[in-house]
Amino acid sequence: MFISDKFMFNGVSCDEYNVRLVYFENNIVNDMKIPFSVSVNSDSKDGIYPVYKEETNIPDQVILNLAYVDETDNLATFSNEIFKRIKTWLITDSFAPFITEDYPDYVLYLKCVKIQDKLTFGNQGFLEVTFQPYTHYFYKQFETVILLSGDNATTIENISREVCYPIITAETTDDIINTIEINDMTLKLQLNEPVSVDNKMLTVLNANGENRLSYCNRKWIKLLPGSNNLKLYGYGKVKIKAEFPVIL
Repeated sequence: MFISDKFMFNGVSCDEYNVRLVYFENNIVNDMKIPFSVSVNSDSKDGIYPVYKEETNIPDQVILNLAYVDETDNLATFSNEIFKRIKTWLITDSFAPFITEDYPDYVLYLKCVKIQDKLTFGNQGFLEVTFQPYTHYFYKQFETVILLSGDNATTIENISREVCYPIITAETTDDIINTIEINDMTLKLQLNEPVSVDNKMLTVLNANGENRLSYCNRKWIKLLPGSNNLKLYGYGKVKIKAEFPVIL
């Protein structure tokens, strides 16, 4: 359950649109803990030793009530232009990151599926916005930058119960020893050409989005639940980013 009335959606702060999450009866704020639920069904006729299978349910939609406010956080009057700007911000082609100030290190992926105006005749009130969550999970953000000057090592703690696949950005600072190693992965890089390795999508791209799969030996990195020890070698910089799904 949120306490803060401020948030970011799709990389943009609500301050940019003078929008706030609003409170209602009993002083309870918008409830945004996504209920976790699964269906457990049996496809076995054996009454003594039945076999069950688990099916994850689609997350329930959530409703956020958004008010337009002035510089003192009092209700302000909506105009057609303000409606247009806010709705353009909220309506996205795909699921977009939502971050509340209550959990600034966690991301919830949402897609707006409905916007309903609830206004007075003076055009004050709020927008009732319905979102579809991507999953039941919040995603804990992780990022580390490692400067390499030979051998190095780091440990990454995967706090989730899932295998996660990081995005690794690597660049070399040596035009002679231009190989960067991360466990069994080897990247043969060009000076001044950083590459991004997506270990889930199995892609290697440079900053222009050009395919550099030939630079990599395709020994992809995955992060198992718990501690993951990575051994690194090279001369340059490596940035490792990951998201760990958790239930708050």
